[in-house]
Amino acid sequence: MNLALWIAAGLLAAVALLGGITKTFIPKEKLAQLPNARWVGDASVSFVKMLGVLQILAAIGPSLTSRQSLFR
Repeated sequence: MNLALWIAAGLLAAVALLGGITKTFIPKEKLAQLPNARWVGDASVSFVKMLGVLQILAAIGPSLTSRQSLFR
C-alpha cells in the first residue's frame, strides 16, 4: 500500500511539474491559443508565471519529504 501511495504521489508530481514548466516557459500568447487554457488570455503575464513557479515547487515538495532522512 505504501508503494502505491508513492507511485500516485510521483505521478501527481510529474503532472504538476509538466504544468509548471509549461506555464513558466511558454509565452502567454501561445498558451492562450490552447483549447483548455483560454483563461490565460484574461490573466496577466506575471500571474501565469507565478502559477507556473508554484506548480514547480509543488512538484518538488513530495520528493524532498522522501529525502528528509538524508539530512538528519
